[in-house]
Amino acid sequence: MIEIPDIARQEIEALLPEDLPTRPRALAVVEGVLAGMLWTDDAERPSWAVVIETADGTVFGGGDLTPRTISRVMAEAMTASGDLIFGFTGPNDPMRRLLPSDAYYRGSAIDFTDRVPPSAEADLAGAITPAGLTLVDLDASILPRTEWAEDTLHAFGSPEAWTERGIGRCLVDGDGAVVAQGMAGPRVRGLMEMGVWTHPAYRNRGLGTIVSRRAAVAAEATGATVWWNTNADNAGSIAIARRLGFTRERRYDLVAYRTRGRATERDAVS
Repeated sequence: MIEIPDIARQEIEALLPEDLPTRPRALAVVEGVLAGMLWTDDAERPSWAVVIETADGTVFGGGDLTPRTISRVMAEAMTASGDLIFGFTGPNDPMRRLLPSDAYYRGSAIDFTDRVPPSAEADLAGAITPAGLTLVDLDASILPRTEWAEDTLHAFGSPEAWTERGIGRCLVDGDGAVVAQGMAGPRVRGLMEMGVWTHPAYRNRGLGTIVSRRAAVAAEATGATVWWNTNADNAGSIAIARRLGFTRERRYDLVAYRTRGRATERDAVS
């Protein structure tokens, strides 16, 4: 088994089923715009491949995989989250029978796609910023103050790479602290994944929707198509996705395992 930092992209992509959940993340790793790791048996003519994005730890596999191969990859892999997360295409996904039985978490998640902006979005996006807060671009100067700064830097590699490949909007208080952030990126094949976070003290005020809508509008203004993923238990994230107008929801099963260690930015191969 060989770990490959730079591999024939078309061959690897062809091994990854089209209906894999969160597949754009795998493509982002293969294209080198998102931190991750690649394993395969042959760099020129691969018969199988495993792709891991090492920020959250999502794992993608395809081709002639065996339980032994998966076991070896799992033993070697490290992610920033400390997790290895496998999403299944359906009840007959071959990956189900390749994985060990000791997953520490079993649940489900939802991919949201096909956003149709609400008819009043122009008015909603231009809504008055709540008193005491300021809406700002999530640029390289703001990034270190965000909740997901460490994960974002791992995923993108640097603040400059985030500025180039990502789009975000934040609400900050009078002291400059970020109280809500909406993000989209990296861009791959014209697609940008979205994410949102709101400080617990500011939740249930619609701030997550404000920054997410602003980020979505900004991303789409560049010609990108946004999509959304969340755990099926995250009612707040689901509600925001629906408010933004995503019309297609795909629920899928997932399992998660612990890694032997945590990856750092230097461990990421992209």
